[in-house]
Amino acid sequence: MKMCQVLRVSKSGYYKWRNRKEDPEKKALNDLIESIYREHQGRYGYRRITAEIRRTGVVINGKQVLRIMNELGLKSVSPKRYKRTTKSDHKREVSQNLLEQNFEVQGKDQVWLSDITYIKTSEGWLYLAVVMDLFSRRILGWALREYLGKELVIEALRKAVADYQITLDTIFHSDRGVQFTAEQFRELLNDLGIRQSMSGRGNCYDNAPMESFFHTLKNELLLSGKLETRYKTKFSMSSSKILFFSLILLIPTFAQSPYSFDLDNEAILYGTGISLAILENELLKQREPITIEGLNSISKSNLNSFDKIATYNWSPTANTISDVLLVVTIASPLFLLTSSDVHNDIGTYTNMFIQNAIFSYSLTYLAKSTLYRLRPYVYNPDVPTEEKLTKGSTLSFFSGHSTMAFSSAIFLSTMFQKYFPNSKFTPYIWGTSLVCASIVGYLRIYSGQHFPSDVITGAIVGSLVGYLIPLIHENRKDKLETLPFKIHTNNIFSIKINF
Repeated sequence: MKMCQVLRVSKSGYYKWRNRKEDPEKKALNDLIESIYREHQGRYGYRRITAEIRRTGVVINGKQVLRIMNELGLKSVSPKRYKRTTKSDHKREVSQNLLEQNFEVQGKDQVWLSDITYIKTSEGWLYLAVVMDLFSRRILGWALREYLGKELVIEALRKAVADYQITLDTIFHSDRGVQFTAEQFRELLNDLGIRQSMSGRGNCYDNAPMESFFHTLKNELLLSGKLETRYKTKFSMSSSKILFFSLILLIPTFAQSPYSFDLDNEAILYGTGISLAILENELLKQREPITIEGLNSISKSNLNSFDKIATYNWSPTANTISDVLLVVTIASPLFLLTSSDVHNDIGTYTNMFIQNAIFSYSLTYLAKSTLYRLRPYVYNPDVPTEEKLTKGSTLSFFSGHSTMAFSSAIFLSTMFQKYFPNSKFTPYIWGTSLVCASIVGYLRIYSGQHFPSDVITGAIVGSLVGYLIPLIHENRKDKLETLPFKIHTNNIFSIKINF
């Protein structure tokens, strides 16, 4: 065949290619990538499409997505127009750069970033000023006007301080624009006790998170359609507020939340927790209650002096109170969901809450099902015999109430301290939650349900669970690859945008 000769391929190779059937898995993947690309109107690049696919549970490499997009001719779009918003060639005094490109802060409201960008409409330009918290990347305040003046940034700042907390060391970082050096704006900062910081001249990297936000803003929302008039633009951005609430979810940054959700890790944790629960349930089915003969043969002399004191206790009322207080203690972490800071992270927070409960329960009852120990009231001659001849009377070690109460207390306190690092209520949360858990433990001893050693062991195990579950999910510095920018500080400073 002449075509084979021209292309320098064998006849067998040509017929093999012509008769080859398309791989259904590859076609399905191609269709999925193209559908995500079309759904977001060409604004998603390969990194974000990879993230969308991974959210469905499919394991895929970013380079594979990039190769397929190149094969399909899919390229993300970006805004092209530019309009100058910063006028730094002025004679006004410039504030010191307090940030110095250090974008790793430990909590909210420590550093606020601000900048101005433009929005093109058919009637002309609109100017948008934004105030962002560096840690949470939340938009704290914003203003939109038809002219570029100091009133624009003053309005954005006033909106931020009206709804969010200012600490004594809050830094307000911006560029050197005349709006931020205006006397009226600086007086407002001084009145609020906020320290001003400014970027180096012409150095956009000094305010990189803010620049990154504006880039995403224009790609995600403003490129989705033509903004016809200034009025319609203002209405859509101020009336519904979809703009910034959407962007909080769209910007891929660990700083939205101090905790992360990893599908592989969650599968391991849930698998382990549920397996332990199934195992302890099967073991408990084999447990036999104590018999009359066994009851007659037990003696307090076999107990240590530390635990022996509990054998004189018996109080059904204290038992009931401990049950009620335990329910309150377990449910107490849920009250943090009333805060918008935690509610915006409801998926990850609820996931950790459930895991904390699963491991507290399963570890407790795995110990109870494998270690035989009679409850203290069994040794008390004043307790009715029928109460002693139950399977539950053999499940003393260790205290489930104490385990779950302390795990909930540590979990609640750790969550509060992480989400509200600057709160003055942190020591009160720790104190109150630990006191409530301790009362539950005391009531278990007073009611005759557990020995002191049962309660102490339960408190230790529960505290470890309540501490380790958040720690496993915590976003640490070794997870900075999820940031929308990566900072490398070798001999030469560079910044890499991950959008």
